[in-house]
Amino acid sequence: MPSSNRPVPADISSISSSIQARHLQFPMAHAITAAPGDSANDVGALLAAWQFDACPVLEDGHVVGIFQREEGPLSTTVQDSMCNITARNLTAADTPLESLVEDLGTHALIFVLEGRKITGFVTPADLGSAAARTYFYLKLSALEVAAADYLRQRYPHQEDALSALSNGRRSKAQELVASLLADDAFIDIVASLSLQDLVSVLGKDEPFRARIRESGIGWDSLSHGLTGFRNDIMHPSRPFGGATRKGAQGLSKKLRGLTTLTEALISLRQLNVLLP
Repeated sequence: MPSSNRPVPADISSISSSIQARHLQFPMAHAITAAPGDSANDVGALLAAWQFDACPVLEDGHVVGIFQREEGPLSTTVQDSMCNITARNLTAADTPLESLVEDLGTHALIFVLEGRKITGFVTPADLGSAAARTYFYLKLSALEVAAADYLRQRYPHQEDALSALSNGRRSKAQELVASLLADDAFIDIVASLSLQDLVSVLGKDEPFRARIRESGIGWDSLSHGLTGFRNDIMHPSRPFGGATRKGAQGLSKKLRGLTTLTEALISLRQLNVLLP
């Protein structure tokens, strides 16, 4: 389809709100919990056995704190070791995942509120769930679609885009084009490019690089590891982001990068940037 007839990409904010805290939460009714008077050693051992790092502390059916497992013996009660709940440990059920990721980089557990009732909680481990992986895949797909649409507009003669690839990658792309043509499944050259190829072409496109420089984030930081990130999303058996706060911090950084790249592509396409 000619680039002039293709619609402008949809606002990616709809993707950002598609997966919410309510889709990730672990229900309180099924959670391991502790009471303030419980032995910290015993609760810590139970959490370790289930490979959990933290649990809610309940008193008379109400959440009063968070107990986090620590290494080594603790000659205390849960009440002596627990953390108090702050506003940063609470979130509305309709909070988008994108807003949760950064907080999960600093908090082991965030409670989910439906109205005034705590219905469950989210931990860094939940970033590897099917719902979270779906969200990250949607964000990455938005980037791929925006990249393809931009390159179709930027290179009216799509063969010119192949010149930005290494000899080996160019040969593979040309082989795939020939195979698709033989199978009557060819759409266009851009549709035949892998994510790695799309990123390589964009990396040598000056209007795009200039727009990225305006973001203040380096190109190498934005583009590094995108192919591996896509593979991790698509293979549920692979660890994704890890079950730790450090892993959540890494995913938060990756999300900011995906948003920066996608918004740059959409803005350039709306400006109708063409080859000289």
